[in-house]
Amino acid sequence: MKKVLLSLAILSMCIFTFAAEYTIGTGTSTEYYVPFYGYYEYGWSKIIYTKAEINAAGLNQEGNINGIAFYVNNALTGYNMTNQKVYVRSIPTDRTSYSGTGETGNGYPNNANFTKVYEGSISYTGQKWEELTFTTPFYWDNNSNIEILWENRYGSYYSTYPYFRYTSASNTCVYKYATSFPTGAGTIYSNRPNIKLIIVNEPPNPAVLVYPINNGYAFLNDTLVWQSGGGGPTGYDVYLDTFDGSTLVKDHTQQTTTTYTPDNLQ
Repeated sequence: MKKVLLSLAILSMCIFTFAAEYTIGTGTSTEYYVPFYGYYEYGWSKIIYTKAEINAAGLNQEGNINGIAFYVNNALTGYNMTNQKVYVRSIPTDRTSYSGTGETGNGYPNNANFTKVYEGSISYTGQKWEELTFTTPFYWDNNSNIEILWENRYGSYYSTYPYFRYTSASNTCVYKYATSFPTGAGTIYSNRPNIKLIIVNEPPNPAVLVYPINNGYAFLNDTLVWQSGGGGPTGYDVYLDTFDGSTLVKDHTQQTTTTYTPDNLQ
């Protein structure tokens, strides 16, 4: 197989904003149902995080939440989920857990009552916090709890899938999975994944190159892979050519994921 040496000037960050991160949950045990169960083709989950917990994490003022992160505990490489939809809404502070049926219990909620903050693909590349930067920020009023609805509409599955670190919080999650998208009642669950809430207000960290290594080799029809360095980037400029890496091949409005497959490597 022919190999090609790439000169790759990778990944200017284009949104010059920095993320403050507020962590809820310190547990190191793992679960795999919430926010999604990657072994099944379809599913949904909903999760409650309270105002008291958000304030205790250090976020004490209203404003936009620009992203979230969950800690993936197993060392995945190139695990990609397409057609993921994430929604967030404010709920009253007296709703701290799920019980019974319907939207306040084990029922699938009406996503029209949420703000859709993300729709697209998500890549997992290691044992670490995996950030999801919202395409639409969610405004939090500092007077409410928040509820996250995650819909997995991938339509496929992997035998190796993410395990998420969790901290037990009684009846704060509901999940449902199936071989077609389910809208029936789910299972109330207490293994709530640890989360970071990301507030963007300064430049993000540089991206981290995954493949190929710097000054390394790539094969024809190969895929370039990197990962966020943290700080909530919303897009990347990718430069690639055979001389000095000064040719822009994808700008940040087109390149929001962390993989790129060149059209014509020679």
